Amino acid sequence: MRDNFTPGKGTLAFALLAAFLTIKPTQKRAVDVLFGILKEILLSLPHSLRISVVRHILGQIGRRGQIMMDLSTAPHGSQWDWITPIESSEANVKGYWIDQSVQMHADRQEFIRATASKTDLTILYIHGGGFRMGTSLMYTETYIRLLQTLKNSFGVNARVCTMDYRFAPEWNVGQMLDAVLEVYKHLLSSGVQPSKLIIGGDSAGGYLTAMALSRIRDMQMPTPLGAIIVSPLVTYLTDSSSFAKHKAFDCIPDNLARQNFKELFPQLEFTSEEESTTYLRSVFPLYSDTTSFPPVLVTYGKRERFSDHIEAFIHSLKQADIQVEVIAKDNEPHVFNVTPFLASSKRVWADQVDQMAGWCAKRLEEQ
Repeated sequence: MRDNFTPGKGTLAFALLAAFLTIKPTQKRAVDVLFGILKEILLSLPHSLRISVVRHILGQIGRRGQIMMDLSTAPHGSQWDWITPIESSEANVKGYWIDQSVQMHADRQEFIRATASKTDLTILYIHGGGFRMGTSLMYTETYIRLLQTLKNSFGVNARVCTMDYRFAPEWNVGQMLDAVLEVYKHLLSSGVQPSKLIIGGDSAGGYLTAMALSRIRDMQMPTPLGAIIVSPLVTYLTDSSSFAKHKAFDCIPDNLARQNFKELFPQLEFTSEEESTTYLRSVFPLYSDTTSFPPVLVTYGKRERFSDHIEAFIHSLKQADIQVEVIAKDNEPHVFNVTPFLASSKRVWADQVDQMAGWCAKRLEEQ
């Protein structure tokens, strides 16, 4: 009987599926398909519901919130083909390279080293998370689209260096800023030319970007080609009209916006109220000296809680004669342009990323 066995359609289908799922490239494609379906389902949810989900995660300050963020933003499938850890002996130089070309090379680290000075553009990106949570790979989908647009629409071969840093209360803001400068120095010492280097970040990462520009200037380090500052935290105050007006719409929870500044700035532990105000004004971008900054792109949602203060920051940059370009979108929340889940639609997110790519390409042409 066994000699005459003929597999049925179900058996053949199962065998083909098993073979498909045991081949690594097809495994990744299968994961991409599954995640693609899941993302479409999630993006079909009402915009207000998606924003409230993110607000809930951001409100879980501590380990629980970090786990939720890790699970919801981790790269998947073929996205890992783009990702290579930063190799450095320096303790605070940690993170990942995002570059499509690395998958074609057996020794990815050697490829990164050999092409550091030859790459058209390197983007150092600092993720947000209120100084309390986040991951350097949480925006992988955005990084990939940005690099693809630069390549396909502008002929620019670019890569992203996305850095990790520790959070409060383990680190204070000064230590985070020191880490940003260490990574910046690492890139320069690796052969990345400042004329081909853009620094950027969102929210708390936008704060670190702006303050890093001040430190780079004051330390007389080479100035980068430009800066992309996304929905930045620019002040310690929460007294603006937009902060109250957009509370129900935006994803920023009160406990993240009104956090313990003594953990972020330990100098406040030993100062009077008047001295604390003076100190805080010296360490926030809205009140800082922005002279000699490189050209800056500021992007934000017009219905985010920080919008009034971001507009004041833009005004201060213009007052300092800094070349500023602004991308602002109606009816969008905080950091909507670096995560499609927060944007009103995937098309809106994609258009925003493409505009950022266009600005980067224009900076290369203008220099």
